[in-house]
Amino acid sequence: MYNQLMASLLILMLSTTLFSQDATKLFDRRGYLIQSAMNYGVDNGGYWDIPGHPKKIEKSMNIQVWDLDKDKDRKYYMVASDIEGYYEIKPGWQKGIRIDVAGGAPNMNKNGANIATWSKNSKEWQKFRFKHLGEGKFKIYTTSGMVVCLDGRKSVNGTNVHLWEDHEGAWMEWYLIDPSTKKPFIPVSIQPYSKSAPEFFQRNKDKTFIYDMQLAFVEGSKGTATVASVEGNVVKLNVTAEGIDHTNGQKVTKEFVLTLNHKDGKYINGNWDCMECGQGELRIEPDGRQVLTLSGEQHALDIILDIE
Repeated sequence: MYNQLMASLLILMLSTTLFSQDATKLFDRRGYLIQSAMNYGVDNGGYWDIPGHPKKIEKSMNIQVWDLDKDKDRKYYMVASDIEGYYEIKPGWQKGIRIDVAGGAPNMNKNGANIATWSKNSKEWQKFRFKHLGEGKFKIYTTSGMVVCLDGRKSVNGTNVHLWEDHEGAWMEWYLIDPSTKKPFIPVSIQPYSKSAPEFFQRNKDKTFIYDMQLAFVEGSKGTATVASVEGNVVKLNVTAEGIDHTNGQKVTKEFVLTLNHKDGKYINGNWDCMECGQGELRIEPDGRQVLTLSGEQHALDIILDIE
């Protein structure tokens, strides 16, 4: 029994190493809408969805597809795992929850194994590899080589999302859609950007940026930001943003200074005193927008460096 277990672990290690060679690098902690290739460019359907408009995402919630709405369970964040090329998928920026192969290890090679939510455990059944097929179309693989696909080769509202052996068909293919532009993520267009905080923000100090804060299942805030100062590795932005006052439900406009600390190639949100409250890298999106995403387990903040 011990020898069989060790052999199985060795096979898994070798397979994940082999599979990771054709994995597509995604922007760590970036949120996307996930739409079926059966619907992309045709209609507004086929998007990953958790049934019932939940106010909070908890474990053991099913993943299906449905026409797109504005619920926060429609956005999925990719978090780099400890296996190169594999990502954990966080639904709705809900703390401590991940997309999971229901039932774990015994179901990793089972056709029809369900895709659902579960508590974060960083096991192999919570890690997924994205293989780009071209023009923004992806297959999503597990560490065992199974593919995330649609039940019954259909994408009508309520169709279940599950695993199946790899084969060809639009029901096995997905697009990662930018929530704001509604355009697909195309990795061949990724461009690195200088990680020098002073250089970038100093050069753009006269420009107006878009500020877009999202919280886990709480309405966030949107507005604009301008550079207040750049001193060493510390950047300060003047932000004006409109959001909801959660004590009375009324819309309010607030002005404040957002501090960004640049350290070890990451920008860290200095307004929250912890690394998990917001960190990220500056990047150039396929459509040319320059975006800094700061994110942790409970918060996601986009500073879109796009001249208004």
